[in-house]
Amino acid sequence: MHTTEAILAAKKTRATEMIRENLTESDKWVFRAIEVIYDRQTMDEQMQLTTKETNGIGFTGVDASFLSSLAMQIRNFDASKYRSPLSPKQLAAGRKAIKKYAGQILVEMQAKNPAPAPAPVQGVQQLLDSIG
Repeated sequence: MHTTEAILAAKKTRATEMIRENLTESDKWVFRAIEVIYDRQTMDEQMQLTTKETNGIGFTGVDASFLSSLAMQIRNFDASKYRSPLSPKQLAAGRKAIKKYAGQILVEMQAKNPAPAPAPVQGVQQLLDSIG
């Protein structure tokens, strides 16, 4: 499993590969990824289990109904009654489908974990003062 820090430190292509690898290895990553992309849908899209806007955000039209239904099932999961929010078949299909959203998952990870601002280089102000 790749850590969030390692994913965020990697270049975009490698980072999305790392996310796909985590989705392959971890059911929890699948559950969370489905919820994260579902949250990127508009409220109207969430209510109608569809995609209305072609904006590259949220689920594609092909996946909207199925993955939105899984997201709602994950959110309504009652651990006291069931071992997993999804059946084995649902999990396998959801895992396969959610991997194509690795780029959007990376965007969300970056938004929630912004890179720290670089520290100022010491001596720059003194150099500018000596020039001006």
